[in-house]
Amino acid sequence: MAQLVGKDVMAQVGQRVMMTSQFKNKGMGTITQVHADGGYCSVRWDDGNEDGALFTGQKGDFTLVLVVNGGDGPAMPMTGDSSAALADSMASSAHLHKQLLAQEVVKLRKEVAQLKASQGGDQGGGGSETLKAARMEVARLEAQRNEVMAQANG
Repeated sequence: MAQLVGKDVMAQVGQRVMMTSQFKNKGMGTITQVHADGGYCSVRWDDGNEDGALFTGQKGDFTLVLVVNGGDGPAMPMTGDSSAALADSMASSAHLHKQLLAQEVVKLRKEVAQLKASQGGDQGGGGSETLKAARMEVARLEAQRNEVMAQANG
């Protein structure tokens, strides 16, 4: 039987969780922070995305279920070994996120080059609104990539 985090088990950093069935399945994740005396949690999903406010009792809502060993055993508490595994997993996730951002920047740069070519060049730095929007998006993604790389490396 599913154990609701915050109701059946107390929310703790390091717990492996999934969304309850009434919410979109995001796969498995790990609680990274517990807020408001366990009322809500931050979760880093295995795909690298994060949610900062998932209810675990606040307002009577429960959005997370505890993941047990492959679904057929009791949940295991975090140990030194599992903490190290979590740290490795988070580092790997940051590396993957960094790679994805770099790929997105390359893709956008290619789109900007295609837009320039289709408009006959830059035309004195002005250009269309689409070109300006593409440049702004490239700048935003480069800044985001730099931030992620700094976090992953430092």
